[in-house]
Amino acid sequence: MSTPLPRWLADVARTLPIRSQFVISGNIRDTFLADVRGQAALVPLQRALWETLRKAGYACMLVYDPADGIRAYPDEPEPRQLAERLFGLKLSGGGQMLSLESLTNLMRQLTAERQARCALVMDFASRLTRQPSQLSEAEHRFFVVAEKLSLQATPVVPLEGGGAPLFNPVVWLLNRAQDLPSWLTLDSERVASLVIPRPDYEMRMAAARQLGPLFAGFDQAEPSARERF
Repeated sequence: MSTPLPRWLADVARTLPIRSQFVISGNIRDTFLADVRGQAALVPLQRALWETLRKAGYACMLVYDPADGIRAYPDEPEPRQLAERLFGLKLSGGGQMLSLESLTNLMRQLTAERQARCALVMDFASRLTRQPSQLSEAEHRFFVVAEKLSLQATPVVPLEGGGAPLFNPVVWLLNRAQDLPSWLTLDSERVASLVIPRPDYEMRMAAARQLGPLFAGFDQAEPSARERF
């Protein structure tokens, strides 16, 4: 029996040709079953997202958060050097802090990039502003640019690798979808809003099959005991 994968991951992979941005909220700090190089594994959201993008031909995933700035994911030489070359970043010493204006320019660069498939993840996006209903002038401009890019971006067939046209997406990770200005996602056919629920019974069973063998004696336990676990 195949291991079930989270629906939100399947939705991301399925809609990369038609969605330029994703707003992912809810149970985002959990671990998730993902296909990691042909094997089911429990991993954090960023790893699950990266493995899904990697399988679709993405060469680079940038992660930004207001505390640590911008960094390449995974933090390995090849994606880090690619990000530095494509976007003029300096990531060898860890995360690079960016102003809101620099982050705006990075969004523009990434969505228009044609050399390689890339994605930008805005982690802790609920903390980008103090109150989404009371934006400063700079914050308002930042989100207006994000909205405009969501509508004007075009799918990419990269020079490196080819393949089907897919967007270079911006992915917002939020505690609640309401933490972004409502007009950014309201009635937009280019922005996908995905709410991650608590895992259902099927997902818990699949996770238990991954976790169980880590405990001594699990393989010798009665089937009923494994079911209770």
